[in-house]
Amino acid sequence: MGSIILGQETKKDVCRLKKTESVSGSRYAKLQKSITKEKFIKNGDVEHLERTVTRLEARFARKGKYQIKDKWVRFIYEKNKFNEKKTIEELGRDVVARKEVEELYAKMKTCDDVKSASQRIDILLRGRNHPLGTLHQVPTDQLVFDFHWFSLRQASKYLHDLVYELKSDPRAVSGDIRIKLIVGRGDFPGSIRRTFIEWFPHNVSESEPDWWSVLTLTIRKKAVYADLLDLLAVYSDPPLR
Repeated sequence: MGSIILGQETKKDVCRLKKTESVSGSRYAKLQKSITKEKFIKNGDVEHLERTVTRLEARFARKGKYQIKDKWVRFIYEKNKFNEKKTIEELGRDVVARKEVEELYAKMKTCDDVKSASQRIDILLRGRNHPLGTLHQVPTDQLVFDFHWFSLRQASKYLHDLVYELKSDPRAVSGDIRIKLIVGRGDFPGSIRRTFIEWFPHNVSESEPDWWSVLTLTIRKKAVYADLLDLLAVYSDPPLR
């Protein structure tokens, strides 16, 4: 995520493809993203993009527990393919969601209907991320999920739902899928960060400490029939090949 800074990337990295070549899935998504970046760079608009990011940060980024941070602004801008209008709309919705979450947590200290408030918080926080059921359409480098303000129970259920869906993602057949989990810097018994590391000691690694406290969760490649044949060939006695 630290590489999101747009002005640092000025080289053309578009993969040239023949018109007859078939492009699909994550490769197509990466190609489209590269074309978008190249278009701005080619037109000499890198400085314009940086000015736009600075303007968005000034409008939305604030200090405080429930406030939007600079790097979140940059991530949302890139996720929306550098479309300022869509970025403003999404950040505007995020401001409203964060405010309601803050109010609900304050209300839970005094109200009797804690369960209802907790359910509403869960809906709001899930809504800040990519919707379930659409993850196969999200480019792999944008599989980033924010776990801020979830309770441990909510976070655990949400992570289960994410892994369950991504295990059936067509991309899991061709290779591992790596997703980024923004879990915060809290490292104490019962924290989301430490719990996830303890649950997945061989699948979770820390990444990019200069951004947030981000964990990278690797969802291993799905075994397919061809893989099983390869294993049989290697371990059979005598070897099949």
